[in-house]
Amino acid sequence: MRFNATIFMLCLVAGLLRTTSVCAWSADDDLTVDALLDMSIEDLMGIEIAPTVTLTKTDARKLPAAVTTITQEEIQSSGARTLFEVLEARVPNLQFLHTREHLPAMGLRGIIAHRSNKYLLLVNGRIMNEKTDFGVQSEVDMPLLRDIHRIEVIRGPGSVLYGPGALAMVINIITDRPGTYQGNEVTVRAGTVEDFGSVEYKSGWKFGEDSGLLLYTGYSQYDGASGNDSPMVYGSTITRNDTTYGPDQKIDDIYKPLNGSHDDHGKVKLHAHYSNGGFEIWTRFTQGGGWIDHSPNDGRQGLTYTQATALVSYNWEVNESLTIKPSFSYDSLTNESFDDVSLRKQFRENEYHAKIITQWTPHEDHLFAFGSEWSREEFGRDFKGEAISNQPFLWHFPPTPGGNMPQWDTDHRSIFGEYQWKISEQWTTFAGGRLDRHDFTEDMPSWRGVIVYTPTEKDTVKLIASESMRTNTAAEMVMDDILFDKESQTEELMAYELRYERQHTAKVFFAGSAFYHDHDVVDHVGDGAGTVPVGNVTSWGLEGELSFRGERLRLDLSHSYTKMLDMDLQPNIAQTFVSAEPFGFGDDFAHWHNHSTKLFSQYRFDDHWAVNGGIQKFWGVPGGEDYAEFRSSRGSDRAFTTNVYLNLGLQYQVDEATTFRIDGHNLLGLVDDELNIRRIGFSRSFPAQYRTQPAALSLSLTHRF
Repeated sequence: MRFNATIFMLCLVAGLLRTTSVCAWSADDDLTVDALLDMSIEDLMGIEIAPTVTLTKTDARKLPAAVTTITQEEIQSSGARTLFEVLEARVPNLQFLHTREHLPAMGLRGIIAHRSNKYLLLVNGRIMNEKTDFGVQSEVDMPLLRDIHRIEVIRGPGSVLYGPGALAMVINIITDRPGTYQGNEVTVRAGTVEDFGSVEYKSGWKFGEDSGLLLYTGYSQYDGASGNDSPMVYGSTITRNDTTYGPDQKIDDIYKPLNGSHDDHGKVKLHAHYSNGGFEIWTRFTQGGGWIDHSPNDGRQGLTYTQATALVSYNWEVNESLTIKPSFSYDSLTNESFDDVSLRKQFRENEYHAKIITQWTPHEDHLFAFGSEWSREEFGRDFKGEAISNQPFLWHFPPTPGGNMPQWDTDHRSIFGEYQWKISEQWTTFAGGRLDRHDFTEDMPSWRGVIVYTPTEKDTVKLIASESMRTNTAAEMVMDDILFDKESQTEELMAYELRYERQHTAKVFFAGSAFYHDHDVVDHVGDGAGTVPVGNVTSWGLEGELSFRGERLRLDLSHSYTKMLDMDLQPNIAQTFVSAEPFGFGDDFAHWHNHSTKLFSQYRFDDHWAVNGGIQKFWGVPGGEDYAEFRSSRGSDRAFTTNVYLNLGLQYQVDEATTFRIDGHNLLGLVDDELNIRRIGFSRSFPAQYRTQPAALSLSLTHRF
């Protein structure tokens, strides 16, 4: 057996873990970096993957997916201020852009929407998506990152593991726990131009060999970048406050700060994790949100959210071949959206969730896993849990004659399983399936089949085929049921991927993927029509990745290409945000840079000094130009040309306890601020609209005691 790049890099560079394949231990293990570095190469080669990316344990090299793992050290060395920045800098073919109604939208391999509900975000394997209206809302805007042990991004569909919604990707945040951190730590950070300040405290204790407690608390006041530093350009002629602006004129005096918290609400994160043998319990609270100040018609918009989650689980090792893991969790998420003077939306959703997974290995070459999930979800409630009253709610759904929104509950039931067959030293196969049953939809099957071929100790080839599903938002589903007496439509994606990985030398690892998507899109089309089946989209793409690990230098490089092939609209669909191709304008995605290149490097001069740099280049959005032409709003082409984001950092390790960092963000803005722009997507009236991300500076100090 040949170990992959992940574990070898840990042998080479203390504290560094980076692979385009997979992280080398599971979310349930207590392996620290120091423990891994103390292992022999033979021990490292034998580490298996637990149910984070697969249901059955498997060698890291044979993982049946393309996965990017970002470690805690990499998060800190990137200098990123939010998860948006971390993920865009480190994950091949991932992009995000601003929207006119919600927090920024994020996508992968061309799959993106103004509601971030085409991917799942998890914390320690627990889905955190808001289900009423939007999708991924919490966590991503947080500048508080010191509680994160690592992030795993499954690049591609993942419904067979986590259920509906995992179309583009699955992002799994693995937090620190007693087994990965002991001691005390304080981190203070401040930024200028894009103004913010934050303080974080983390403490971990071990009570015994396999028991302990970890506590984390963080607070940030995020004021953002002023309109003078981050002006708005609409890309067409517009009149605001009796002033007319041309297509390329910058509006710098009437907008709220870019990325600023709404009404100065502080961002808060609290986390506690207790473990004792196979028993674990963790609780988490987040508060965040921000201004969404991009619309000329709706005034200054903003939102604030809070989310509280608790999970308890037990890992019962019945014998050497049988393990059973039940878990139960509760989640409550509240959302408030505002315009200039009034409340637009206010709601709360609650979820009770139970899950059980059984792993059975009757023979070393035959591994089985199967399980079941059940969730009870409560919607249509205000913050006190009562019916929402006297409030227009989500698109065209009016209050009932009594003045209140209907409360509704849904039950979601799932069964799933996976079989892994180690045919020989060279061949391994995976077959997995899942069936989801929801009150407002037809039954939703998902499946995945994978063949892994390892012809040599250095080479791995993976052929992956999968089908994934997505439901509508909960509000859209209940509207379909009450107003139209029909089952809500589901979105389907068939995905095929051929992936090659090679551990070329001890220091060099490279990989490449080719993928093809056949996607039946369900999306929002505007004008009160809600979210409906739009049409079928086919696309393909290529991804190349290279990693180098030397004694002092490490480097990660990727380039991605995504191309839409065709889009066939459903009858009576007169518009869509996906592409203008059905209307005779171009043949590309309207909100995706076809080419993207990402480079990150770090050089350690000695035990004290290190410098790092990251650059992401997005090579243009030809489909965006076509969409603007279709909408007769192509006043400016700047929103669709090349964007480049350059970040540089300098770190000084004062001693074993104290670390100081200085980071520069979007530094090319010092030369040409238009290189730093980010488009504001999903607008029919202003498809060429963008806002400048200013060059900025941040300082951080971490002390351990």
